[in-house]
Amino acid sequence: MAVLGKALGWPILAEAASGLRCGRHDQTQVIATADALLRHAPTSQALAPSFVLCLGQAPTSKATRAWLSQAPRVALVDPDGQWHEPDTRAQEIVIADPIVLCRALGEALDACDISPEGRDWLDRWIQAEARAERVLQDHALDGVWEGAVSSRMLPALPEGSQVHVASSLAVRALDGFGGKTSRTIGIRANRGCNGIDGTLATALGSSLACRVPTLVLLGDLAFLHDLGGFEAACQLEAPLTVVVVHNGGGGIFDHLPISQHPTAFEKYFVTGRKASIAALCSAMGSRHQYVEDPRQLGVVLGEELEKGQPSVIEVRVDRSESLSRHQNAWDDVARTMESSGVLFEKGGQS
Repeated sequence: MAVLGKALGWPILAEAASGLRCGRHDQTQVIATADALLRHAPTSQALAPSFVLCLGQAPTSKATRAWLSQAPRVALVDPDGQWHEPDTRAQEIVIADPIVLCRALGEALDACDISPEGRDWLDRWIQAEARAERVLQDHALDGVWEGAVSSRMLPALPEGSQVHVASSLAVRALDGFGGKTSRTIGIRANRGCNGIDGTLATALGSSLACRVPTLVLLGDLAFLHDLGGFEAACQLEAPLTVVVVHNGGGGIFDHLPISQHPTAFEKYFVTGRKASIAALCSAMGSRHQYVEDPRQLGVVLGEELEKGQPSVIEVRVDRSESLSRHQNAWDDVARTMESSGVLFEKGGQS
């Protein structure tokens, strides 16, 4: 995909689980901050495309999906002909292996001339990415919240390791604040299924199949929902390190309108639990430790991954503070875009 993007002069809006944010390939055109950038309407309009090529599942980011839905022309690529586009705005689907297709197109277009307008549009994307990346990193350096945890994960992982990230807020935090790395790291997610069923069981299977250091990022509800999967990991002594961001329930729902409901929200959506994760780990024979400062997370992760046995690192997050820090980060990105001079008339490129 990076080769094709280079040949066309297009930005590559890469999900955290796409694999394009990790590795030694040229990441100049890989955009990891699309969720924050496209929440800002003027930026979304200034960086609007005329054609979009979508590979894989629909984007996790609601802002990115909204941006895609406004494109005049959208084409999907899927090896099985599945229509992964819930807004039904795409006009066509290409039934092909994405890797084979991108490689063939990249080679065919190697000498393609990029128009001045297309080059200007790509440059604006790259500039916007650089500015947003700095803002998001600055926010992630402070406080105890999902952004602070996610931003410290990839830099702490060794070459050849892998991450399995849960649905809901976990995958969105990694997508929004995880950044990029030149290390070769596999990132997996059950995005086709959604929900929290079987998160740890899937990660266990992946760790046993690959036999590489494996990290799982999930929330407290996802952990409690799949205790059987973690117990199996302990029985099999799988190389599985689990980071539980304990925000007292379904933190994703704080970002939705239902959070304003006076009676139903906490009981039926947050669904907080009183179970002690530390006690459950002790019962299963797993190591458990609290990390109170995300700045310690990199060192702790390195130590646990090196041991190659099941363990849990628990980070407790205040939901109201998390919501505020997310919003402050997005607002700061918007202010930076407005003052940076990156925003010009609508781009309208591919």
